[in-house]
Amino acid sequence: MNAEPREFDVIVWGATGFTGQLVVEYLVETYGVGGELRWAIAGRNRGKLEAVRHTCLAESQRDQLPVIVAVDACQPDAMFSLLNLGAADFITPPFKEIDILPRMWRLLKRKTKEETLVVKALWNKCLPN
Repeated sequence: MNAEPREFDVIVWGATGFTGQLVVEYLVETYGVGGELRWAIAGRNRGKLEAVRHTCLAESQRDQLPVIVAVDACQPDAMFSLLNLGAADFITPPFKEIDILPRMWRLLKRKTKEETLVVKALWNKCLPN
């Protein structure tokens, strides 16, 4: 286990997607920004990430939410950079929803009952009908 403290407690990777935006909205409503929970949004497109900040936060709060622009996770140097930022797993496209299920299940088993309900609700919204 790494003894060094991480810069962020939570990094919302893919914050510009449907589920990512739901997670951002939840974190804003539950924890706010610049508070005890240190979190950031991340993705591949800075413009889209800025749009998420603009949509989810009041103007006075926008600069308090860090933005991380991701690099190509298929490149070894990029993978190490992402691991240093706090990433614990990688899924590279193309992938199917079923590829994510075991990872979501593993995360669900680590969460409190309340957190599990939130993640399950988000997961159910993303499943195809």
